[in-house]
Amino acid sequence: MPVVTIEIPEGIARYSAGHQRFTLEAETPLAAVLELCRQYPDLRIRLLRTDSSVHAHLPLFLNDRKQTAEQLCRTRLQNDDRLEFLELSSGG
Repeated sequence: MPVVTIEIPEGIARYSAGHQRFTLEAETPLAAVLELCRQYPDLRIRLLRTDSSVHAHLPLFLNDRKQTAEQLCRTRLQNDDRLEFLELSSGG
C-alpha cells in the first residue's frame, strides 16, 4: 500500500494533538482522509461532511492539484504523494 503524507491547516491541528503533517498508508485520497480521521476522530467533523465528502471551505489537493469528489474516490495514490487541505478564507 502506498505511503503518503497528508497536511492539515494549522487552525485545526489542535484536534490532532497539535500535529499538522502525517504519514500514513492509503490507496486513494479519500481512504487517506478516512484513516487520518480514524486516528484522530475529532478531525472528522472538521474535514468531512456527514456523507464523507470534503467540506467546501477545505479543498484537498494531491501534489498541488485540487481533487474533485470523484477523484477523491478513484485516484490511486503512489508512494510519496502529498495530500494537503487548504483552508479558504473569507474576507470583507
